[in-house]
Amino acid sequence: MNILIAMIVPFLWGTTASATHLGFMDWPPLALAVLRALPAGLLLLLIKPVWPKAGQWRLLLIHSAINIALFFWLIFLVAQNLPATLAAVGMAGSPVIALLFSFLYKRSIPSIYQVLACVVLVLATWTLFSPGNQQVKWLGIIAMVLVMVVMVVGSVFAKQVMTRVNWWTMVVWQLILGGLMLLPFAAWQWLSNPQAYVTALDLNTPRMLSGIWLVVINTALAYALFIWVLQRVSVVQFAFAGVANPIGGVIIGTWLVQEHFSWPQYLTMIVMVVTSLLAQWLSQKPASSVAKTTLTPDRVAS
Repeated sequence: MNILIAMIVPFLWGTTASATHLGFMDWPPLALAVLRALPAGLLLLLIKPVWPKAGQWRLLLIHSAINIALFFWLIFLVAQNLPATLAAVGMAGSPVIALLFSFLYKRSIPSIYQVLACVVLVLATWTLFSPGNQQVKWLGIIAMVLVMVVMVVGSVFAKQVMTRVNWWTMVVWQLILGGLMLLPFAAWQWLSNPQAYVTALDLNTPRMLSGIWLVVINTALAYALFIWVLQRVSVVQFAFAGVANPIGGVIIGTWLVQEHFSWPQYLTMIVMVVTSLLAQWLSQKPASSVAKTTLTPDRVAS
């Protein structure tokens, strides 16, 4: 059940590129990152006010710099330099990076099911993405790879921070602090290149609806779910749940941005979701074997 709940988060995140294409293609990525983070954090603070303890600020600042400031800036670089559907589909490669990082960082050996699932996901992603039919910018591809790396590394750090900071405090203040960190850079960009902000404040219906979606659903709700569920699943499991990212991207991309896939490609999407779920289900140890497993430092800490 936790895996299914975890899938809601990347599904919502998968709509980022489509919402950007609909209302904010002419916005600088730094300004978009501020717009997405700061209002969402203030909204959550209004819903349930909370204030970090004195010893928690340093952890929250580091966490916010990685998971919000850097991550959001890269996300909007991807959204503005790749087609909306491709930007979402490319994120299906996250489990590969998560397994590699887990092996290098924790010496955790993936199960055969997870390895096979990674192979299927990579092949499925390649099937969905035909380079000859998409307008691809290398800046977008590089940013997309960096997004996956930052997401995996940031999730590992977030799980460590959660042992010392309440999850709601993390949700609220990571968005506020991350937005405040980006604000001076956006202001500097505005002063040095005001032409980039000429149309930024032009309001229209698509832009207003996209902004509400990005702030309320895509960020405030999604990040509250993300931090809540990250306490209940591993980083690798969450990466496999990220297969829902392209599903959200395709559905919203087809509906709003008029980007279409063929029926075989839609079927491939279903295969990706089923593969991800099966890999996690088959990789679970029986309760009896878990009880007999010797405690490692990671288990003791948790």
